[in-house]
Amino acid sequence: MKRALTLIGVLALAGVATLAHAQVDRATLSGVVRDQTGAVVPNASVAVTNSATNVASRLKTNAEGAYLAVNLVPGRYLVEVEAAGFEKKVDAVILEVGQRARLDLTIGVGTMSEAVTVEAARRLLSTDQAALGAVMDQNAVGKLPLAIR
Repeated sequence: MKRALTLIGVLALAGVATLAHAQVDRATLSGVVRDQTGAVVPNASVAVTNSATNVASRLKTNAEGAYLAVNLVPGRYLVEVEAAGFEKKVDAVILEVGQRARLDLTIGVGTMSEAVTVEAARRLLSTDQAALGAVMDQNAVGKLPLAIR
């Protein structure tokens, strides 16, 4: 009798363990970001974006160049890596339920570029009047250049 109860207890625990394992409905993605020479790239920005929902997990690589994205809904993801002085790299991966996928990425050295944005206020177009005009005070008129000088 005691043996039968022990056997039933062991089978019940085994059944609970398999049910608990089946409840995992997420995936994990990890990897290492390296440059073309094989050296790790620390502090690189990694964005893991679900293609279906456009939900993104934004991460930074650690000192060893490693990243870890957890609790990802299964599906197709775009993995985008950016680092200062390197080209941006985009790769696709499909994650399944309970999967612990590894995606190591190699990024190439990029060129440094600067962008300058110039913004100026524009006059709005008035469609009910064809004339343009502005009021100037005496100081502004006095500072205008003369044609006879």
